[in-house]
Amino acid sequence: SFHVVLEQQAAVSLCAFAFTSAGLAAAEGFPAMRREAARFARGGEAAYANVMVWTAVTFQLGVLGGTGALFLASTVLAGVLNAVRVPLTSVAAVIWFHDPMSGFKTLALVITVWGFASYMVGHSSSVKKTSAS
Repeated sequence: SFHVVLEQQAAVSLCAFAFTSAGLAAAEGFPAMRREAARFARGGEAAYANVMVWTAVTFQLGVLGGTGALFLASTVLAGVLNAVRVPLTSVAAVIWFHDPMSGFKTLALVITVWGFASYMVGHSSSVKKTSAS
């Protein structure tokens, strides 16, 4: 059931949190994060903490959405949505944060549009074949 899938995803996220925290502690990354937060250009430590919290929240929401798409639709759709998310994030950074649009971002966007269009054409043709049968 979907509830079991969500429990499994929560367990994976908890393990990832534990291993990441242990790695940060072993490599003395927490003091480095504090120094980085102090030098954060857009508002200091409070803004840095805000960015970190919302990054974690939106990542977990993305994982939840991907899990839902995987469970309710298909593995292929979940993969396509995940592949579409990456270049769209880059385009959003260009729009909102005035990040330069590099050749890699453009290439990723073109390949994503091409892949998504190929998926949609393949899906619609398989639906037409199924309905014709």
